[in-house]
Amino acid sequence: MLRNLNGTLIALLIAVLPAISFGADAKTVHTTTSLSTVASDCTNYYAGDAEAFNAMLAKLATGFVGTIGEKGMVPNPNITVSIFKGTGKAYLTQSMTRKPDADEVIVFHVPPVPCEVIDGTLDPFNFDWLVVSSATNNANRQVSVVLFTGGGVDLFECVIPENVSLKIAKPLVVTTTTAATAKPGNGR
Repeated sequence: MLRNLNGTLIALLIAVLPAISFGADAKTVHTTTSLSTVASDCTNYYAGDAEAFNAMLAKLATGFVGTIGEKGMVPNPNITVSIFKGTGKAYLTQSMTRKPDADEVIVFHVPPVPCEVIDGTLDPFNFDWLVVSSATNNANRQVSVVLFTGGGVDLFECVIPENVSLKIAKPLVVTTTTAATAKPGNGR
């Protein structure tokens, strides 16, 4: 039945049910949903400890519909856990204070920063991890989990399931120059 759902319906489901309950110890701190005709993403920011993080990750690894291959469902749910140094609040504060140079425009931050924090309508908040899930009409949909090691989750108590990839990462700000955005298109 899930294979018959189109991208628009999945996007609507994400918009209606943005906060996924992963366990009693995990608390949803903030949710951001972006909808477009091409893709829809939902980002949930959570606070909790290692036990809550492990429960969430195990639930994602077993419950997320994975890649559809030639022989049906492939057990790999396309989940990546990226580990970042520091706390979620420190990251948001640093992202909020990052001003683009005169000739550039910030396109997006990795990990994602809520627009409300960037424009100053929401103060930076503390969180331990975030989950970005995509509802595109694509068999290779991804779920990204970002864990900040300076918060309530002890990295040495984390259990990473076999079918989840793990990587160490650094924050990234994607920018473009205003000159590049002002140039007329070349037909693309």
